[in-house]
Amino acid sequence: MESADENNVNTELDEVQDKVQKLLKMKRTLIAERSKSAFINRYITAYLCLGQGIRVGADENMYGSEFQAAYNGERTLSDSDEPHIVVHVANHKTNVTQDCRIALNPYWTDNFDLYFRYVRTIIFHLKNPTHPYFFAQSDRRHFRKVSDGIEKLQKQYKVPKITLSTARCS
Repeated sequence: MESADENNVNTELDEVQDKVQKLLKMKRTLIAERSKSAFINRYITAYLCLGQGIRVGADENMYGSEFQAAYNGERTLSDSDEPHIVVHVANHKTNVTQDCRIALNPYWTDNFDLYFRYVRTIIFHLKNPTHPYFFAQSDRRHFRKVSDGIEKLQKQYKVPKITLSTARCS
């Protein structure tokens, strides 16, 4: 049985799912706009932090090469009904004592791939950044302050605020 917090998280993620699909497929100039790329970053990191209970540091420090390694089959998981890829994030807050592995089902694998191939590539092409991080802002820097972004997304859709620590505990 799902708790009230889990229901709120699922509702929040469901409400923006269609909008993200459309944004991920927009033309180059639209994706490079600050508001569009910020929304996409917030949506994906909200799923990771609130939906999977991943710490914000893992989102901030995930490298593009870590996603590519998982996507190209180096880390897959198919024990369940549908195949998942597992992204290993090496640089995060508790990396000395714990591994951080992000399991992505086919839906999220496709979204991450679209982000990596289109959104990130467009920003990198237009702005020529030099960082290796997966998430990129429209100004070419890597996406930081994930918790602030998730809070803005919650306010934008007028859903109850769910803290990241609450999501990790549920």
